[in-house]
Amino acid sequence: MVVFFHAFVLARWGGAPAQWGLVQNAWLFVDLFFVISGAIMAMVYGQRLQDGRQVRAFFIKRFFRLYPLHLVTTLTAIGAVIVVQGAKWAAAQAGVQLGASSPLRWSSSSCRISCWSW
Repeated sequence: MVVFFHAFVLARWGGAPAQWGLVQNAWLFVDLFFVISGAIMAMVYGQRLQDGRQVRAFFIKRFFRLYPLHLVTTLTAIGAVIVVQGAKWAAAQAGVQLGASSPLRWSSSSCRISCWSW
């Protein structure tokens, strides 16, 4: 549903799916996912985390399980931006414009990458 929301509502593809109430409110499924995930984690780990040492060990394991993937994803996204912008810049030097914006132009999506990283 979230994919439909991004495709039909945010990307303005329009059409019948953009008018459906379920698609227009599909962003709520992200919140639902977090609620269900939190409930499952509470059920699974609730009995195991009785003292401060167990909680500390849980967070350390969680950090080292999640952060490397986060770091790889962030570096991959930055690399992709560099490659795409480099290609746009090289094409612009040859007199060909690729995309709607000029190469190396600052945009709000550029800021999102840095916000997600930290």
